[in-house]
Amino acid sequence: MSGRKKYVAYIIISVVSSYFLASLIPHVKYQDKYSYQTPSLFCKSLTFSLQPIMEVFASSKVTHTCHFKMVEKNQNYQSQLFVKSNSPQIRRLGSNPLNIFRNAIADLGVAKEAWVVEPEDFQGQWSLVFYEEQSQITQRSTLIHSGQIKILVDGEGHVWGENIDGEIIQLKLIKKTTVSSDKQILFI
Repeated sequence: MSGRKKYVAYIIISVVSSYFLASLIPHVKYQDKYSYQTPSLFCKSLTFSLQPIMEVFASSKVTHTCHFKMVEKNQNYQSQLFVKSNSPQIRRLGSNPLNIFRNAIADLGVAKEAWVVEPEDFQGQWSLVFYEEQSQITQRSTLIHSGQIKILVDGEGHVWGENIDGEIIQLKLIKKTTVSSDKQILFI
């Protein structure tokens, strides 16, 4: 192998190794804040490979489209916390490739509004559930966490929590913020 090829190979190996190590940092940083309920191998791989990009360009958001599962709508969803963004909605729910692209664009910083929420009277581990008005789709996060979280607000709908036994948890708004603020709070 010539000297130039060795140099290029060395650079490629260095970049790949650096990216791999950068992928580990967020997992170590957040390991005590959350865990996942049975994510697929694809979702684990996606999370691992995209997290350095999410750290830099998406204000440390830890969820992707694959971290949400469609669930039955809570019959009392209208009594849950109502969220509404001031900007036009970017994200769209569903598996249409255009929707996935729009969601990625929103996650990477186009959507700026976020809310910090926490359970009203609950101290254990819980997952976020939301109902989006426009699509009339309800999704539950596979992320399990406790305490306050920051959620991306894009469009309008209702949010609530669900404990590991499937019981509904009322959420309360702590404050309205931006995706780039309050980085110490877990961003879903």
